[in-house]
Amino acid sequence: MPINHDRHVMSSDASALFIGIVNGAVDRIEIDSGNRLRLGPAKHLLRITALGCSPDGTQLATIGAEGIVKIRNASSGQLIRRLDSGTSNSDVITALTDVIERNPKHTTYALRGHENGRRRNWKAAADDFRMAAEMAGDSHAASALHSLYHILILATMGDNEAYWRLSEEVLERFSETQSASNALSAAYTGLAFPRRDAEMSKFAHLADTSCELSEDTPGHKWALAVQGLARYRQERFEDAIRILEESRKLDRDSTEPRPGLEGRNLLLIAMCRRKLGQTMQASVQLKQACEMMQEPNPRRPATGEWDWGNWLFFHVQYSEAKELFPDAEWPIEHPLVDAIRQ
Repeated sequence: MPINHDRHVMSSDASALFIGIVNGAVDRIEIDSGNRLRLGPAKHLLRITALGCSPDGTQLATIGAEGIVKIRNASSGQLIRRLDSGTSNSDVITALTDVIERNPKHTTYALRGHENGRRRNWKAAADDFRMAAEMAGDSHAASALHSLYHILILATMGDNEAYWRLSEEVLERFSETQSASNALSAAYTGLAFPRRDAEMSKFAHLADTSCELSEDTPGHKWALAVQGLARYRQERFEDAIRILEESRKLDRDSTEPRPGLEGRNLLLIAMCRRKLGQTMQASVQLKQACEMMQEPNPRRPATGEWDWGNWLFFHVQYSEAKELFPDAEWPIEHPLVDAIRQ
């Protein structure tokens, strides 16, 4: 029996034991067979402080130290409902800060960065992701992703100089990476805004590398989305549409389709069609994308939380798209950022 858990509870019929792991996950252990199942992706931010089963044994409720209650299917782990147990948003940040002070890790800095991002504490979020990237080191698979959030938040705050300088530093650090996730994040860092410098082809190469390394993995749909962006920057608009449609298909067929990814892909496809003179199709897909991404959408299906990261990435492209569709009716009146021009 593992010892890395704080809380456990038996099912009402004594057929299964549920244990709360210290990293916020929940495992189900079948008593007769001993089989162990991780119950879905809906982890808590912090350790689980309490668990309870419904009388009929079909639902499991868990409470995390961050103050969130999650009710899930006791067999599959599928999230049914997410509740605020009364802990304020500031208390969630405080709890994460306490963990960082006791045992600083890049993962906890990133968690606090996401919490600050959801609350639009942009400077605090940028600082958290900067620390996460520094602590992770270039060899960690999440390092470039931490840098991506850090740099894009700085850009949305109007620090154009920092964007160009730091994106070039990311290229220098990850140009030879053989990590699919780091190649993807590094590529998006450099391709998020229009650029005509000599480095553009290098960022596009990173996007291709990510696609090659991620093939037949769940991350391939994300790599295709960035490769589609690379083709758009290279003015290969028909290739971009084909690649982005492939990303959309993989997302639709996946176990957890992501509305945030769909919105980003639709917006970029609309931009490609506009460039190709396909005005009617472009307008239809532009409208669909904007409707999907109006706050408080998109939501992460596994947790019900606001997918602020994809919302951020969408708005980076949104301001650029507005220049392509000067006569369009824009349902989102105040985009997060103005397009950055080199």
